[in-house]
Amino acid sequence: MKTFLIFGFLFLSAPSFGASRVISLSPAITEIIFDMGLQNRLVGTSQFSDFPEEAKSVPNVGPYSKPNLEKIIALHPDLILIPTEGSEDIQEKLKRQKLPFQILKMQSLDEIPAAAVIIGDRLDNADKGFKFSKIWSVELNKLFPKDFKKTVPALITVQSDPLITVGKGTFLNEIVKRCGGDNVYENLQGYPKVSRESLLNKKFNLLLMVEKDNSTNWAEKLSNMGKAHVKTVQVDPDIATRPGPRLLKGIEKICEAIKGQRDAS
Repeated sequence: MKTFLIFGFLFLSAPSFGASRVISLSPAITEIIFDMGLQNRLVGTSQFSDFPEEAKSVPNVGPYSKPNLEKIIALHPDLILIPTEGSEDIQEKLKRQKLPFQILKMQSLDEIPAAAVIIGDRLDNADKGFKFSKIWSVELNKLFPKDFKKTVPALITVQSDPLITVGKGTFLNEIVKRCGGDNVYENLQGYPKVSRESLLNKKFNLLLMVEKDNSTNWAEKLSNMGKAHVKTVQVDPDIATRPGPRLLKGIEKICEAIKGQRDAS
């Protein structure tokens, strides 16, 4: 017997052949499915599901925050995978249409391999889910330093205009801490919007720009704040904000940046 979450409720079901027409409402979930070699089950993905290259050919149902219900229905899915951050409104609409969905929590590092196990189970490939989970967890633990004598005060931005940073309850905050960083906005929750003026009272010597847009002249702005000493490092958000297989590369880049600044100070 398997325990499933369908229509938002848990129930026990007799063994089945697993979902064969799956819609992923998260680029990270899409990447996990491809990494498992189960992409033949995908009939739909969400906006920005652009890796690997083959994912671009799967029909797109729109952003995870507001997917197109008509497109979802037209694809006749037997399972829709939704990240915790997904819209509650779409969940209610799926319930009314009697479309099965699974909510996947992937807000901490431990929850990522756990989500992969659930995906493998729902697609009747539990062995692939466990394999992904084991390999990912082993590789993850290799990335973090075993010991560091001092932490590096760091500001993390995921958007510069408006300025959006990273707080507690996120895997990005967890990554920075385990790499030896000290997130200056850890007292806030999630991904809060903050004012540039608030940076004046923050002491940090590393700026991690986890964003693609680097048009903001941070060197000038930091200099004007009396923080010309701050080192800026840009990290591709595709590998650092998607809780999937490539996050390991993002973690490696973040740990390298923090170690480099710690060694230089």
